[in-house]
Amino acid sequence: MNFDGLQNRLVLKVRAHISNGEFTERGFARAVGISQVHIHNVLKGARTLSINLNDLILKRLGLTIFDICTPAELRAHLASSSLQTRPSFHLPFLKAKIGPGIPWSREVNSQDRHAVPCFLARAGSNLILARLAQDGEMDDSLAGSDIVVFDLAPSRSSPDALYLVDRGPDTIIRRVRPGAHKMYLAADGNLDRPEEWEALLAPTCPGVIRGRVRWLGKEQTGSAKPI
Repeated sequence: MNFDGLQNRLVLKVRAHISNGEFTERGFARAVGISQVHIHNVLKGARTLSINLNDLILKRLGLTIFDICTPAELRAHLASSSLQTRPSFHLPFLKAKIGPGIPWSREVNSQDRHAVPCFLARAGSNLILARLAQDGEMDDSLAGSDIVVFDLAPSRSSPDALYLVDRGPDTIIRRVRPGAHKMYLAADGNLDRPEEWEALLAPTCPGVIRGRVRWLGKEQTGSAKPI
């Protein structure tokens, strides 16, 4: 939300009050101390509001800037401010999303960056951010997250960890179960049903495991959980 957007919303509120019969143009102009012609041109879009006039209108309507914003905008701002007050650093995004139907690409957009908590710096030196495509088989683990931090130099050490797995046609997030001759991928819905796990190449095949999930978050709100 920028200043022009706030002004436009304030004008809409004035129009609504006049349309509802709470004020006339003349009465509202008198109440805020300007001419009827001025307020008429503002409501038509022929003139813009000055900062002083913005303040006068807000005072007359008994509003603040917070009343002009939507609840979703306020929540997003508070969450973002909370993240910024914690120690953080910025990581770049992979250009391609991660998820079913999207092939693996390590290409990075160095201009596209996002703040992440400083504790992640201890997770590894080869960290990268990525945006997530919808994956219905991992709804519980991803829990509505739309961004993720990967360690691109992972070591498979935990059966509960989430890994970035390159299946060839696409790259997905799964738990990994190594076998004697194959690698098995477990989704949220079949963790306790090994017979349903997806079988891939041998665990020693290079390039199958592209990274380990270290952090999941929401891009717009800043909410997150460590992995």
